[in-house]
Amino acid sequence: FPSRLRRRYIVGLCAAAALMVGTGVYLTGSLRNDQLDENKGLVRAGDIGRTEPTAPPPSVATLTKVIQAKWPDGTAPLPELTRLRAGQVLDLREGQLEIIFDTGVEVVLDGPAHFEIRSMDSAYSRRGMISARVGAEGKGFTIETPTARVIDLGTEFGVAIDEHGETDVAVFRGIVDLSLEGMASKRLTQGEAL
Repeated sequence: FPSRLRRRYIVGLCAAAALMVGTGVYLTGSLRNDQLDENKGLVRAGDIGRTEPTAPPPSVATLTKVIQAKWPDGTAPLPELTRLRAGQVLDLREGQLEIIFDTGVEVVLDGPAHFEIRSMDSAYSRRGMISARVGAEGKGFTIETPTARVIDLGTEFGVAIDEHGETDVAVFRGIVDLSLEGMASKRLTQGEAL
């Protein structure tokens, strides 16, 4: 090569090398500030500690009837046909609510009542009168109280919980398994109560 072309060639090679080195340094610095998550690929350092928005709990039941319901002050009343989600708490000062779970379980609450929907096949109640009708699809539906756990085996039953959490259970039809605090599990059949 003539010396002029050689100089241009060398300058061009130096510029290309400098560009490659600069890009490498930049990427190396970026990689140090990032973390590699095997499941998600490259995660930016600024995203560490951020949580993805979680989806709301699934709807598992429908409020089908509201009769003369009174709610605590500051609580918006729920209209009929409201979809109810797992984790949702219904505090009823007075009146009556009918809930149908997606499994077909029908529950009637008489206020005052506190009723927390835990999943499509379980609930927790701190107080109130509850009656439930459970078909074959809802077998295993469970109501927990402060002192008892009632597991339905395909039946109609009632639960009454007083303000101290004391629980009475009566079976109108079918069978339930009942666990009471401090007692062995007991099976109740139609016409029995405890």
